[in-house]
Amino acid sequence: MSNASSSTSPFSLTDLLGPKAVSADGNVIDIGSEWAGKKATIALYFSAHWCPPCRAFTPKLAKAHQEYKDSGNIDESFELVFVSSDSDEEAFKEYHGEMTFPALNYLETQKVKEGLDERYKVQGIPALVIIDAKTGERLDNFAEDDDDNEEEEEKKSSVEKKWLMSPREMVSGYGSLAFPLSEASSKRCKDSADAKQQKALAELLTLPNAILPPKEGSKPAAGDTFSFGQLLSDYDYVGLLLGCNAGLSDLPSQVKTLNEVNAGGAGNKLAVVYVPECFLPPWADKDDEAPVENSHQLFHFQDKPSTDIISLLVGMTGKDLMYDSLVVVQQTMLKVDECGLDGVCTSRSVPKVEMVSVDEYMQNCGQHGAKFFPWTTELVDQAKAAEKARADDVKSKMEESLESFLLKHVQIGDSKAEEAVVTRLRELDDTDGVIALLFSPDESLASDLATCFEQLNQPGQKTKMEVVFVAPEWKTEELNKAYAKMITTNSKTQFMAIDLTNDELRRSVRNAMEPKYGHAVFLMKKDGAHIQVEGGAQNAIEESSYYGFPWNKESIATGKEKMADMFKERDAQYEQLQKDMGLPVIRRLLGSPRGTEQKPAERTVKIPGWMTFGMPETLISVDTPSNYPSCTENGVFYYEIELLELGDYACSQIGFSAPGGLDAADMKRSDGCGDTKETWGVCGIRQEVWNDGDRKSVDFGAKLKKGDVIGLAVNTKLGKIAFSINGSATMIVFQDDIISSKGVFPCISIGESELLLSTSSDKFKHSGPSSEDWSKEVEQPEA
Repeated sequence: MSNASSSTSPFSLTDLLGPKAVSADGNVIDIGSEWAGKKATIALYFSAHWCPPCRAFTPKLAKAHQEYKDSGNIDESFELVFVSSDSDEEAFKEYHGEMTFPALNYLETQKVKEGLDERYKVQGIPALVIIDAKTGERLDNFAEDDDDNEEEEEKKSSVEKKWLMSPREMVSGYGSLAFPLSEASSKRCKDSADAKQQKALAELLTLPNAILPPKEGSKPAAGDTFSFGQLLSDYDYVGLLLGCNAGLSDLPSQVKTLNEVNAGGAGNKLAVVYVPECFLPPWADKDDEAPVENSHQLFHFQDKPSTDIISLLVGMTGKDLMYDSLVVVQQTMLKVDECGLDGVCTSRSVPKVEMVSVDEYMQNCGQHGAKFFPWTTELVDQAKAAEKARADDVKSKMEESLESFLLKHVQIGDSKAEEAVVTRLRELDDTDGVIALLFSPDESLASDLATCFEQLNQPGQKTKMEVVFVAPEWKTEELNKAYAKMITTNSKTQFMAIDLTNDELRRSVRNAMEPKYGHAVFLMKKDGAHIQVEGGAQNAIEESSYYGFPWNKESIATGKEKMADMFKERDAQYEQLQKDMGLPVIRRLLGSPRGTEQKPAERTVKIPGWMTFGMPETLISVDTPSNYPSCTENGVFYYEIELLELGDYACSQIGFSAPGGLDAADMKRSDGCGDTKETWGVCGIRQEVWNDGDRKSVDFGAKLKKGDVIGLAVNTKLGKIAFSINGSATMIVFQDDIISSKGVFPCISIGESELLLSTSSDKFKHSGPSSEDWSKEVEQPEA
């Protein structure tokens, strides 16, 4: 795909990348003299240490690149270079230290990165982009699609015949074989992938494990078993569903589609075999609660498979598949002609397994339905074309008159309530009125919109704002639960919603607007005109609230200032109240405090969205005496958090921070305790421990729930941090010399919850770790 600039001036590599780079060993590289005119191809690696997928991919890239260099067969005209999205130069240097290739100068990168992102359509990281060093043209064909640019699409289609695999796939699957990243190496990797695929497919016919027939809802009784080869013979297609314990209970649209595939007398069309990544068959339940319900009947292995089927799936697909991925295969009969020594020739049929499709996260199954089964590339393309046509039609009708469209398709509460819809839309000001289309069920964002709704819509006046919820394709009960919360606090006014019973319509609306992360709100007028908001409407509303209405550049800036002043004043009031009461000060450290409610006297904090707060003045060091509040002995500190409320999608990173471990910020942030080198966090919900952005899975025995009490303790003399749930099974989760040398304070990152924080021994419900607990080794992560 060509991404050459439309400018008529000559191409300059230094204009594109900046004047300097730095080698892996720290030497300065002059791009103008050392690369320009000498390099033919440059691979740009867009990455950052704070990004978990980047940290997973970078070691693979560095290892493959080093093996390529060690091979001695190096193409000197090729260069791989790191383009940093790190938040500061120190983080950049530390991250670059893990790499075997140069990086663009950090300060210069900040000047050119936005242009690189736009030119090469980099919308997420990690990303590997291959460019012609002499023209700046993008050589690989894996940029984001540009459906509106027919010229670009035509160029892309011609390039696709040459590049057979994305650069990231090449590195992830084939290591040094991918280098130098080029058309030729993509063909080498594809040939290797084809060979692996054929070998893995052939092995499916030899699987010795007994496969049990499905029985919905509970563990099946012993009975007939099947071999994989038998299923391939009995069914037109066999699907291998990768999962772990959940079955299909959280995938309602996929369940519906799989049932429809075998409906109408086509019962032998598809058999789905559940492939557990951890061997817990679909009827099992880790927490010994109600059995997992599987509306689509799944075949499953009687015992843990002796053959590594996960490796077979990787070999078949060339991908590191995630949960809920479905690989569809079928058996064909290959005719083989043979002649004996007696001169008699015969023909026989030999079974051969062919891969039909790979549906990652079962997206194609859920979105395109049974009509386009088995979701081959050609059928998915047809489905996408049909969906695009529906989306274009919906977009046209919305832009012709959004009011007319909503009158036909929205509901208020659990009914269409046409009269109420008509009344509310008529009351919306024709000139200044705004309709916010909300594409996210996020409670914090809904709360922000509810605040704007109430403040902008005053009794006796034309209303200024309406909110319309465009729900995701969830299970009915989950949708209703999410929508029920979309109601204003004082007036108890329910948001409107696009028909919750019509998945296809809501999908078409979403496709028409193409909401992305951070852009889950779109603003329109009643007449269908779009309201363009710099930086996105969601960010504007979150950062400026109703002060920023009507959310143009000037009003947003004013609104942000008012919001910042309001938050600072409220934080100061909270702090002073705590000091007046003689309490350790709990202070907000990261994230916007919108919607938070702190009650210092009760030591409770209510948090709708992700936020980090802590107690920097409560610094525990090796010298902290035992008579200090919450210290059980010198340098040993314990505190508790009771979960008064816990949202459906809550997560947490609770622990400790060294002084300066986090940079304070008022803006919305996704990072928190455990995402930097000098913070250590534990999530009992996701069963993970976090430090320096690296997360490791640990089995705490049970997942956190409402009413649980979390215990966190630090022993600065040993440099250890301990964690417990409801006072039992205390675990040592971290040991770090920084804890001893710098000291730490309590630090909590959490969202969608209400907490009771106890830092006084007379308020504790359990005891801190014993000397025996402190003698334990750090809990090892799960394999």
